[in-house]
Amino acid sequence: MKLNPDDLAAFMRIWASVDRYVSAKTGLHSEVDPERWSGSDQSDIRTRLREEPSLREAFLEANPDGLSAEDLNEFSKSRKAVHDRFFVERALKAGTIMVPLAGSTRVYCVSGLGCGVQDLVRRAVPVGYGAAVEATLVPFRGKIVWDGLVSVFPISFGPQLRNTYKDAYLRAKDRGEIIYSLEADAPAAPALMKTSNWLATLDSVSAQLGKLDKPRNSTETASLRLLKASVEVARSSIDSEHRATFGAAINSAGLAYNHLSRTFGRTS
Repeated sequence: MKLNPDDLAAFMRIWASVDRYVSAKTGLHSEVDPERWSGSDQSDIRTRLREEPSLREAFLEANPDGLSAEDLNEFSKSRKAVHDRFFVERALKAGTIMVPLAGSTRVYCVSGLGCGVQDLVRRAVPVGYGAAVEATLVPFRGKIVWDGLVSVFPISFGPQLRNTYKDAYLRAKDRGEIIYSLEADAPAAPALMKTSNWLATLDSVSAQLGKLDKPRNSTETASLRLLKASVEVARSSIDSEHRATFGAAINSAGLAYNHLSRTFGRTS
């Protein structure tokens, strides 16, 4: 998910004006043409803006580039911005799921600017690594976006830590608590199918199956195959993100059942 061209143009127009104002007021990189600012230069300016909220209020008062009332209103919402380090948990059609590294129960669904968050991360992170990012999440036109600057850290996350962030996402999804907007008067988040604690339980069952001792005979092998297939049938039937795999899951479960029936018949 990313901003449409009109929203992206508005976002860039607003923040370019803000950056120039903060640079002029503080002297940060004021000797450099804004068109030649590096990412590091812009990061310095945004950091100063975070550390000195009075600069935001001064910009809203001065409006040096004559932004429209709508643009000023959008920028005023940045008072509710969230700066943190996040684990990029997964990509959905609605946006990218980001969970604070420090273990907050808050789970955010974030849209990209010119490209999706997951696309940027994919280019920066080697295969097999998880992605941690340091970013400022900003409310904009009913969505959460980042402010255009992000640091990506390729980190080798172990299975236990990955599962911690996955569980945080599943709990938030289960309770309808994924945060889609930072605006107090934001429209309700998209309706989510209530699945009680099913998804978390299915993940737990799947994890426990992975810990079983190696099957000792063909019956145990066939039984384990059927158990794993049954978990996937249940998951795909209640989780909209896995709905497309329902047919394949049913087919796998049927094959596993037939295999177990034949195996049990031979050994009984």
